[in-house]
Amino acid sequence: KMNDIESMNPYVLCSSIPKYIKKGTNLKCSMEKQKLTNVYRGIRVAAKECRYQFQMRPWNCSAAFESAPRITYYPIPETAFLYAINSAGIAYSLAWACYEGKTKDCMCEKQKSVNITTETLLKHQANQKSPEQPHIMEDRKCAKHSLQYGIEESMRLLENKHENDIRWRMDNHNKQAGRLALIDGPINKNRVCSCHGVSGACTISKCTLKLPKFGDVSDYLMEKYKSAVRMGSNNHGRLIPHRDTLNKKPTENDLVYLQESPSFCSKDKKYGILGTKDRVCDPKSKGPQGCDVLCCNRGSEKIVEVEKRQCKCKFKYCCEVKCQTCEKRVELDVCK
Repeated sequence: KMNDIESMNPYVLCSSIPKYIKKGTNLKCSMEKQKLTNVYRGIRVAAKECRYQFQMRPWNCSAAFESAPRITYYPIPETAFLYAINSAGIAYSLAWACYEGKTKDCMCEKQKSVNITTETLLKHQANQKSPEQPHIMEDRKCAKHSLQYGIEESMRLLENKHENDIRWRMDNHNKQAGRLALIDGPINKNRVCSCHGVSGACTISKCTLKLPKFGDVSDYLMEKYKSAVRMGSNNHGRLIPHRDTLNKKPTENDLVYLQESPSFCSKDKKYGILGTKDRVCDPKSKGPQGCDVLCCNRGSEKIVEVEKRQCKCKFKYCCEVKCQTCEKRVELDVCK
């Protein structure tokens, strides 16, 4: 809960941020508490979206937000996604703090509501070349300013100048790709418009650009994960396309990695992989959540679980709701 985060001790907040995110960066426990709170909030939303995106895949992001998950030691596509979504989450949280006026070093003055009078509408209607093309009034400044602040502050906080090798370059590239997802991905979905006109005509369309939903940002990054580009290095330690990628040069929006992912089918302590045994699967699906794919051709079996939930709720005056607990038997398919 947000109120719980606000009341947390700064040291507890700081120690709750995974070490692989903080290592070598400007994220320090001595930071001003409000900024630390915004960073923590961003990592929380990133963790939630990572688990959602990978919930039906062999690697399900379950342990990725522990203090030092083993998987982050390896330059694989999943690590690329983690660095990108954490960077995006921090930028997003900082942008929202600015947008809502809850941070000291970023002020965003939202455009005041414009009073659109009948006289204004008639004037625009008379000047319109086509009744199907309304005059558009837009308020973009606040959202754009907030996003710019979030991106720049995330970049400053996650900057790492202490290393300069190929893995450092990979991580930095993916952090930036995550931040850019806020403006190059779903932003145009958040253009909200309302029509104003005489007798129902849309003479003036008043539009406001709002901050994107983080779910849209994570959807965009998931597509980038699926098309991530494998890289190698030249004699100067710089990233170059791997020979297997047919020299496809990644853009700044693409995710990059250096090593192919291991099989996530079986438990592997080296990578901190739990395997897919006992994972719930969908026998009807041919996608990644299907039993054939998720169970890695080991087969699945049916189990019955008992779910408990509230039911037969009644309102008692005043002001109480009393419910019974009902049990429901549910049949599930799980990997062998």
